[in-house]
Amino acid sequence: MKISFLTTWDIKCGIAEYSKCFVSALSDIGLDIRVIKLDPLGHPENTEKLIREINEADIAHIQYEPSFFANYDFNRFIQTIAIPKIITMHEEYPATNFPKGFRALSPYYLGGYFYRMCLGRKYYKALNKAISGFIVHSGNMKKSLITFGVAPEKIEVFPIPVPALGKNLDMKKSKSLLSLSEKIVLTIFGFVNSRKGYEIAIKALCELPEKCVLLIAGGARAGDDGKYMENLKQQIKRAGLSSRIIFMDFLPDENIPMIMSATDIVLAPFTEMSSSASLSVAISYGKAVIASDLAPNRKIYDDGKCLELFKSGSSSDLKRAIMALTNNESRKSSLENAALAYAENYSYRRMAEVLNSIYKQVICNK
Repeated sequence: MKISFLTTWDIKCGIAEYSKCFVSALSDIGLDIRVIKLDPLGHPENTEKLIREINEADIAHIQYEPSFFANYDFNRFIQTIAIPKIITMHEEYPATNFPKGFRALSPYYLGGYFYRMCLGRKYYKALNKAISGFIVHSGNMKKSLITFGVAPEKIEVFPIPVPALGKNLDMKKSKSLLSLSEKIVLTIFGFVNSRKGYEIAIKALCELPEKCVLLIAGGARAGDDGKYMENLKQQIKRAGLSSRIIFMDFLPDENIPMIMSATDIVLAPFTEMSSSASLSVAISYGKAVIASDLAPNRKIYDDGKCLELFKSGSSSDLKRAIMALTNNESRKSSLENAALAYAENYSYRRMAEVLNSIYKQVICNK
């Protein structure tokens, strides 16, 4: 079976890393995976060549995130793919084809819901006709797609897989290399964006003991201009926390083990999310994770009991959860062991087998 796997590649992008792990796992189980590299900046003049490459397979599997297709007429693009199509929706289908005056509206702001209900439904219905299968990362996104006209039987809820177990180094030595000996190291890992809840962690840190420090272990995502990160640095300076919050910027793969090994607790205080590859990396290292109680995190908790949840948006509840773990080594150890078990159950290899069964079903139904 030949699969055209349309994705970002060779850039600083969580979906690119996700795709590389999946391509490797799918190849290992015998599938012929042909990576079709997508430029996230978009060059519609190259669409014809892109479509020809995609169509030289049995199935097209599209990794979808709104910014990847901002310069395309996405519905028209989909219609020109002649083979059966599966789409993994890392984020919901946005208003890229809507009138420019409404682009600022989203489901997260006043009027956004009604806007999408009135104008978004036709785009989802068009996708429903064109796409053989939808893969989403949460039950909430499945409900949303159904609301906008996608057939329930076409949607698979597919958790973000966990990478191969990370190589943990000596914690004391790792902390020493970072000049953090005797510190309680809290880490927010992955590309920096406003949805990750840094402001909540900053407020919590103000109320935590001086020995608690925060690592912001990631750089701006490809295509971002870095303004959010600069604003964050100014906020930290105003709060008088510059000595307790350390920006690590973009981490080469070879530096991740040291950062994770120096970390006592990983924080995931998301304010909005559909899924998180960075959270999966933390789990792969068997770290104790404190996460906001959003639906995708509750699903991970239900499946593996490997997260400590706190009330989303509440810095006081985040502080409570941090103190609860730092004062209870047994609970922290339990979370670490549960993380390793979850990593085994939801590895890329195991999830590749599930994805292969989806491919086979699509071929049977075409």
